[in-house]
Order: sequence, then structure tokens, then C-alpha cells
Amino acid sequence: MQVFLHHTIRNLLLVAMALSATSCEWVKDDLPECPPTELRVGFKYDYHIFGGDVFSEHVGAVYVYLFDRNNKFLSLHTETNPEVLGKRGYEMVLNDLEPDRYRLVTIAFQRSCEEMYGRAGAKFRIPDMQAGDPIEKLEVTLDRKKNTDDGRSYVVHENAPLDTLWMNRTKNTVETGFQETTRTLVDLMRHTKQLTITLRQVNDPANIDCNDFSIGLTDDNGCVRHDCSIKADDELLTYTPHTMWTSEYSDDNHNEMQRAAHADMSLARLIYSEEWSQNALLTIFNKETGVEVARVNLPEILVSGRNTAEQSYSEQEYLDREHAYKLDFFLVGDTWQYINVTVGVLSWQVRNQNADL
Repeated sequence: MQVFLHHTIRNLLLVAMALSATSCEWVKDDLPECPPTELRVGFKYDYHIFGGDVFSEHVGAVYVYLFDRNNKFLSLHTETNPEVLGKRGYEMVLNDLEPDRYRLVTIAFQRSCEEMYGRAGAKFRIPDMQAGDPIEKLEVTLDRKKNTDDGRSYVVHENAPLDTLWMNRTKNTVETGFQETTRTLVDLMRHTKQLTITLRQVNDPANIDCNDFSIGLTDDNGCVRHDCSIKADDELLTYTPHTMWTSEYSDDNHNEMQRAAHADMSLARLIYSEEWSQNALLTIFNKETGVEVARVNLPEILVSGRNTAEQSYSEQEYLDREHAYKLDFFLVGDTWQYINVTVGVLSWQVRNQNADL
């Protein structure tokens, strides 16, 4: 009798287990899976003069640094495929996070660091962050080299412009929920500026050559902090043109030859200050005569190029939104009479007279 009961109980248990397994398979097949805990990071670049989000057309590499609620570094997430970033509505998906509060710092370029660092020219260097590093360690630093002859630190361009640097201009703090999808949008600001300088002789239009001039710009803007600000105690850098050339053309009657000397410069972010000594300083020397042709407070002269619609921007916002400038210096001998300031692709132009004349 005991043996019979033992076998009966065992068989009932086996049947129950089989039914239980079948039930689990039924639940697994018919019920939806639990949603993941994920963070989706979108990006935009519309902080410029002409409006519209052009992130997908301009950015080719994105580096997202993730920090915990105490601003300690957790992980780096990258996307360096231009085809992926070129798709409208691209989002970087982070799905291995615990529900918590996080802070993101985003750095972007036109190309990946691996590709950029293998090319000629000065580079914006991103830091090698280790787990637990404080957010203050995240600084993007522009290459420089100390000249032993004059003691200055130069941005050595090797005849190449700087790669374009973007960083998030606003603070990105997000809080993820368990098995929820959280979204955040990174608002990028461009830091790299392009400046073209042209020199023309008013009274003797054919008597000018780019090789006769030494052009330089000094500024302490070579280090960007995690919050997109410029590091205040960075050293003073000297920028020089990465390209110089002389153009020739005739007058309307095809008789008199005229020339113009040109120089292209690539710069880091320009900061506007009411104090002359705090601004980027552009200097032009005639190497043949040793005369200083021009000494210009660059941010001050550039903000004079704001048109009516752009007057609503502060000086700093205008400098941050615009990135391409052209200065035409009209000289009489070694003295500039006036400058035409041209900004952007629409070639809005303002003439500035030399107040010292």
C-alpha cells in the first residue's frame, strides 16, 4: 500500500511539473517582453546664424561622456560612422544603465579622433578618462608648441586648418526610470572659427605681396572645459595663417594689373570682453619695413558686422553663432585706412574706418 501511494504521488508531481512548464512556455510566447531601461540621446546643431538643424550634414563623430550623480566618470559612448550620424533623427542608445540620475558631456568633430590625429595640423585633444575621474578632468586642449626663441606658444598648423569642434552648450542631466525609455537632446555649439584676411594697396594697387607680411593672432582660448566654457588660466597662444597667397587681376579696361594679399586662419572660440586686454589681438607687420600695419581688437571689430536682425544677439552670442569671417584691409603705404568686415555666406559687409587717422 505504501509503495502504491509513493508511485501515485510521484506521478502526480511529474504531471504538475509538465503542466507548469507548458504554462511558462505559453506565457513566454503570448506576453510581450519587459521593456528595457534605456536612454536615447539625440543631437542638434542649430545654434548658428542661418537657422535650421544641420547636425546630420556637418557632424561626423560624436563622443558622449557619461557621469554619475556625483559627477564621477562612468563610461564613454562613441559613434564615428558619418553615414549613421547623417540619418535624420539619429539617436545614440544607452541600454545598460541602472535607474539613476546621470550627466552627459558631448564632444563632436567632423571626423573621428583616430582619423583626425593621423592628419597634419594642430588638433583638439580629448582626455583619456578613467572610471571615477571627476568631471573637471574633462578638458579639450588645443595643440601648442613653445618657441624657444621668443618664448611664445604657437598653434602649429602644418599648413592645415583645424578640425571643427562642437560641444554641448547647455547642461545635460537626465534621470532614467526602471524599464522606461528616457530621451534627452544635446544642443551643440561650434568652437572652431575661420578668418580670411585680405590686404590691398589703395594708391599703388599692384605693389603688394603676401610674402611681405607677418600676420598673427594672440588669445588664451586653447582649452575648453566640460561646461563649454574657456579655461581662464590657460596660456596665451599665437595663431598664424595656415595658407597665404597673392591674387592678380586687371581693371575694367584690362590695362592696369592689381594685386591682393590673402591669408586664411583657423581659430578656437572667440570670447568678447569690454576690456581690450582680454580680447583676441590681431597684428599685421610689414616684414620689409618692420612697420606694424595693424593692431586690431578682433572680437570688437567682428561684432560690428551684425546686421539689423542680428542686433538682438549679444556680442558673445553673435560670435558663437557665426564662424566664418573676412577682413579686407585697404592700405595706404603701411597704414590701413579702413576695413571691410564680411561675415557668413551671405556676405553682409560693414566698413570700419581707422579711428587713429
